[in-house]
Amino acid sequence: MSMASAKVSAMNSPVAHPPAIPSTLPQPPTWRSLDEARMLLEEELSCFLRTVAEGGGKGQTLAIRATAGLGKTRTLLRLLGETAVALLAIGHVQIMVPTHDLAEEAHAEFRRLFPDLPSMVLRGRDATNPETGETMCLKSDLAKPLGEICGNVTEALCQIWDAEEERMRRSLCRRACPWYEQIPKRPTVVFLPHAYLATGVPIPGDVALRVVDEKFFAGLLTENSVSLGKWLPKRDPRLPASELDLRMEQARAIVFNALRIGSPVNACLRAEGYDRDEIEGFRAHELAMAPALSIHPQMLAEDQRKALAGFDLMGQRVARARARVWQAICGSWDHSGSERLTLDEMTTAEGVRQSIRVHRRRPTNQTIPTILIDANADPLIVETVRPGARFVSLSVAPRAEVIQVQDRTFSNASLLSRPGAEDLRKGVLSIVEREVARAEGGGVLLVATQAVLDRLHRDVDPTSQIAGPEDLMRPLLGAEPRWYGPRLQGVNTYRDFETVILVGRLEPPVSAIDAQLRALAADSEAPLVFAADRTAAPGWFPDAQGWYLRPDGGFAPAKVQHHPDPRGAALLAQNREAHLLQAMARTRAVGAEGRKRIVILCSIPLPEVPIDELVSWTEFVTGIPADFARKVALLRRAIRRPDGRLAENL
Repeated sequence: MSMASAKVSAMNSPVAHPPAIPSTLPQPPTWRSLDEARMLLEEELSCFLRTVAEGGGKGQTLAIRATAGLGKTRTLLRLLGETAVALLAIGHVQIMVPTHDLAEEAHAEFRRLFPDLPSMVLRGRDATNPETGETMCLKSDLAKPLGEICGNVTEALCQIWDAEEERMRRSLCRRACPWYEQIPKRPTVVFLPHAYLATGVPIPGDVALRVVDEKFFAGLLTENSVSLGKWLPKRDPRLPASELDLRMEQARAIVFNALRIGSPVNACLRAEGYDRDEIEGFRAHELAMAPALSIHPQMLAEDQRKALAGFDLMGQRVARARARVWQAICGSWDHSGSERLTLDEMTTAEGVRQSIRVHRRRPTNQTIPTILIDANADPLIVETVRPGARFVSLSVAPRAEVIQVQDRTFSNASLLSRPGAEDLRKGVLSIVEREVARAEGGGVLLVATQAVLDRLHRDVDPTSQIAGPEDLMRPLLGAEPRWYGPRLQGVNTYRDFETVILVGRLEPPVSAIDAQLRALAADSEAPLVFAADRTAAPGWFPDAQGWYLRPDGGFAPAKVQHHPDPRGAALLAQNREAHLLQAMARTRAVGAEGRKRIVILCSIPLPEVPIDELVSWTEFVTGIPADFARKVALLRRAIRRPDGRLAENL
C-alpha cells in the first residue's frame, strides 16, 4: 500500500514569534568547574529533599539540567538514602528512569549503599519472574488489552471490593501471584521505568517524592484519531432520533466542515447556538454509549478470555476517540478554535481517507513533589509540564578534542538511498578504521541510526545476518556500535573509551514535531506556529541561523533547519540535538583524566559543545586540508588544455 504524507489544516493563522535560533550572536555558555557544579548539584538536591522531608514540598518541582558526567544519579541516590527515613514516614519514594534495565542498575547501587532501607524494582505483569523464569502474572496475556478496555487491571483480574456483600472478591491465582506479592505493604523506595508516568503506578498509598531521571515528556504526548465515517455515521432515517441525537449530529457536521475549510471550530459551534455545557454533554453521552466489558476476578480464566475475545474493542475505541474530540473543544472553549484538532487526509491504494485527529498530553499528578533531572532538560518544556518549577542549569565543558563536519547532515537518505550513498558509507567506514587505529586499543564507540548501522555491517560483510538489535552491536572494524535513542541514555558501559564517532542524527518528520507541539502546548496563551506552514520545501524544517561554539567563546555561523515556534524548536532539539549529546556523553568526557576525542559526522550545531576543528567532509575523509586541495585543483586546471591534454611550454 502506498501512502502520501498527511495533509494538515491548522485552526489559527500563523502568529509572529521570535525565531527559535537567534540571528544575532548568542551569549557564550557559563561554564562551571567540575567541583563547583558538583557542589551546587548537591546543594540544590539537599535543600529540596529537606523541604519535602519536612512536609513542605507539596506541588513543588526542582528541574536540574546537569552536564552528563557530574555523577547526578549517584549523588541523587546517596542523598535520597540519607533522607529516606523522613521521606518514607510520609509515603513512597518513586524513582523513574528510561528503561527497566536502568531501574535494575540504579536499584542495585541503592541497595549497595543502603541495604537496610526498604527498596524494590517494580516488575510489569509480563516481566520475567527471576525466581521461576515464568511471567510475573499468570494472566499476563490478558493484562495489556484489559488495561486499555477497563483501565484498572487489578479490579478486572485480581480482586475487587463487593460493596453489596462487603467483602473482597479475589481470583484463585491472586493468592500466590508473584506480581501482586511484590506490591509493598509499607512505604518503599520504588525504582521503575518512565512508562508508569503515563499508565499510573499500581502501588497504593501516598507518594512523598517522585524523581524522574532523564527525559520523559515524549511518553506523555499522544494522539487519537477517528475516521470520517465513524465521526459522521449514516443514521437510518427509519429509526426515531432524539433531540440529543439530532443536536450532536449537527455539531459533528459543523466540526468537520470547520476543519475542512480551516475555520475556527469553537467559533463555528458558538455561532450555531452551542455552549460549553452542551459540548460536555456530548462527551459524556459518547462515553455512556461505549461498549462495556463484563468481567470480574472470580470468573474462570477461560470465560475471561472468551469475554475478551467477543468484546467490541473497536466500538469502544471509536466512542472514546469521539469523546476526546468533544473534550478538546471544551478545553479550548474560550479560544476561537482548538489547536488540538486536525483533519488528516491520507492517500492510499483505496483512495483518500479522512480522519479527525486529537493531539493531547496525558495528565500527571501535579501535587507530588517532583525532581526532574536531565542533561538536556529544556526550560520551556519543563514549565509547560510542571508550571512554576525551579530550573537550575549546571554546565561543565567537556574535556575533549571535538571535530565536526560542517557541510553534510548525513541523513539516513543520503547514507542509504540517494545517489552517492555507497561512496559516502565507504568514507564513513574509512574514518572508523582510521579512528580505531588512532585510538590504539583505547576503545571507539560508533553511534548512528539502526538503519545505517545495519547497512554498514552489510558493507563490511555482505554475508552477515542482522536479525535483531544484538547483531547491530557486534564490533564493526574494531569499533563498538550503538544507535541513537532512549536505550543509550544513562549507559556507563563506554565511560573508559577514548573516542566516540557520531554519524548522522535522529530527526522526526515535520508533521511529527508539529503534532508533538499541538499535544504539548495547544490552547496556551501564545498561539502555536507550525513548521508545515512556514517552510518553503515540503518535508523540511524552515531554514534558520545556527552557530557553532568555538573553544575561545566565540561563534562561527552554521546552516541549520529548525522549527519556527520556540516550543517546537525545543521539542525538535530534544529529538535531534539531545540524542547527539547523549551519545557523545557515553565516554564521560566531563571529568576524564585525559582528553577524549569526539568526531561528529553531522553538521547540526550542538549547544554548549566547543568545536576545536570545523572541517569539510572531503577534507576530513581524504586528510587533505581544504586550502591545499583548492590550490591543487587550480594547478591541475592550469596545466591542462580544455581537451584534457597536458599544456606545453609551461
